[in-house]
Amino acid sequence: MVQCSCLLKVGIVISATVSILFILSGVFLFFWFPNMIKEKIHEKIAINNGSDSYKIWSKSPFPLDFSVYLFHVENADAVVNGEKPVLVQKGPYVFKQYKEKFDISFNEDSDSVSYRGMKKYFFDEENSNGSLSDSITILNLPFLGVSKEAMKLSGFQKLMLNMLVQMYKAKPFVTRNVSQLLFEGYHDPLIEALAKAKNKTMLPNNTFGFLYGQNGSTADSLYTVNQGNLDVSKILTIEAIDNRTSLPYWGSKYCNMINGTDGGQFPLPISREQDVYLYSAELCRSVNLRYKVDVVVEGIKLYRYTTSPSLLAEATVNPDNACYCVDGNCLKSGVMRISVCKKGAPVVVSMPHFYQADEEFLNAVEGLNPEEHLHQIYIDVEPMTGIVMSAGKRLQMNADVKPVNGLTGYEKMPSVIFPLLWVSESAAIKPSSADKFKAQLQKPIATGYAVIFALLAIGVFILLCLGAFFIIHAIRNKSRKGVIANRGGAKLAITDNSGPASEKLLTKPVFA
Repeated sequence: MVQCSCLLKVGIVISATVSILFILSGVFLFFWFPNMIKEKIHEKIAINNGSDSYKIWSKSPFPLDFSVYLFHVENADAVVNGEKPVLVQKGPYVFKQYKEKFDISFNEDSDSVSYRGMKKYFFDEENSNGSLSDSITILNLPFLGVSKEAMKLSGFQKLMLNMLVQMYKAKPFVTRNVSQLLFEGYHDPLIEALAKAKNKTMLPNNTFGFLYGQNGSTADSLYTVNQGNLDVSKILTIEAIDNRTSLPYWGSKYCNMINGTDGGQFPLPISREQDVYLYSAELCRSVNLRYKVDVVVEGIKLYRYTTSPSLLAEATVNPDNACYCVDGNCLKSGVMRISVCKKGAPVVVSMPHFYQADEEFLNAVEGLNPEEHLHQIYIDVEPMTGIVMSAGKRLQMNADVKPVNGLTGYEKMPSVIFPLLWVSESAAIKPSSADKFKAQLQKPIATGYAVIFALLAIGVFILLCLGAFFIIHAIRNKSRKGVIANRGGAKLAITDNSGPASEKLLTKPVFA
């Protein structure tokens, strides 16, 4: 009995020790494991020459869908006489966009890397609604630029300009095919004549196209971004553009600030409570996007960020936008002049179909129908890595049209922000890439937490078993003591009583 009791005590001590070790290990891993995961993620996402993240960053592994929608003008002749434009959306004309970075140089002292970007476009006829040979009637943007210059001319100069306009038969609207309007471009004889007269280049090769010269050519701007080795909260944030740490376009230090990344990845930590920032070369400014909702793409949980109405709100609504007013001329909410960064071109940007814009712009034309799910900018970010897994960047190009006295074709033109086209640059992670991401990050994390909770569960289970054993053991001991007490009482009755009573007691069972 003594040996059994000793073995039992040893077993209890070992079980208790194992239980405590399991629980302590689980608690330790519970607090250590997340930090270890963060460190591993930081190592993986930092941009270092030859790393996996560098290869993906320097050359996109899959193309983006670059969709162009052009606004065909149904009543061009009537608009010249002052009537409201009637527009018909044509497209999408879809291109596969491949991004690549060149002239990459690492600056180890500052933990930064510099590069120039390049984009290549290939027409995707299968996913397009139309062909590149489709004819589109659209505002003649080069002639519009001439009309803006005409406002500054004297009467005699305007007369001479009018002679050139009539000689070269320049019109406020042109009909060209999609290829000419986008990448191929079309020759403008009026611009060529004016360029010769002024002895300066007004358009490259006297040719205009909305995307002329942008297919396969290296971007002019030199970007310098943070590598994220020393501070992951700065990874891929733009530190300089063309060696400038601020923009040269706007009227204040605030509006000229360069904040955020290029939109492909964001610094950690990612939070629902904090906006994410990116620099938009198309808007020539930094942009903030606000958390909206959780979404799931290919089994990966993401945070969706979208633009808020305050981004392009007029200065009376959002005073921070006052410094984006050009020459003190502020437009109403939803649109923004960018002529200061587009060589003086009368270009105004907005969301497609004037989404989130003042109704004045929508009512000035016919044929637009803004819808959130079609026209809003959104970015879906994986919160542990800051990587964008899905996105839709959408922007509309408009022209600031005003009548010009004494200029043929523009004397009766309506004063209107005139839609020209809008583009959607979209992408979503492919199933194969999503499976690889989950295998490299989500599954190890799930396995790690499974081990942690298994350790805790086993430790707690052993403790519960020991507790149950002690309770049962205590109950049994109590029962045994009661039995012994009853036996002792019976013996006492036999000993202390004599005579017939004792004899009577002896004739009955002790525990009857």
